[in-house]
Amino acid sequence: MRDLLSSEVYDSFETVIKDREKHEQKTETRFVSIDKAELVGAELRDRNAQLTIRFVSQMISVTRDKAGTMSMAILTGRRHHRCLDLCPRHHLTRSNWKLVGTGSAH
Repeated sequence: MRDLLSSEVYDSFETVIKDREKHEQKTETRFVSIDKAELVGAELRDRNAQLTIRFVSQMISVTRDKAGTMSMAILTGRRHHRCLDLCPRHHLTRSNWKLVGTGSAH
């Protein structure tokens, strides 16, 4: 997983996972559908291409405690994802994309 995420995103995910483990929680996420994917931004930074993609999707995320009791359920819609191509000159021959940010669109 580390190869697919920037260090900032990986560290953020790891922090959330450790917090859930500490509180003996488990989270399940189910993708229901991806209704739309839209390129909303593109820029070149020091020979690296950065794209911002807005996904409109339906996702169900459920958090349960140690006993299996549901403590939180969320149905989400819009999400923003920023992706960075670390070697744009090679992207025709291999994929080298990393997720560098996530967020909810309101």
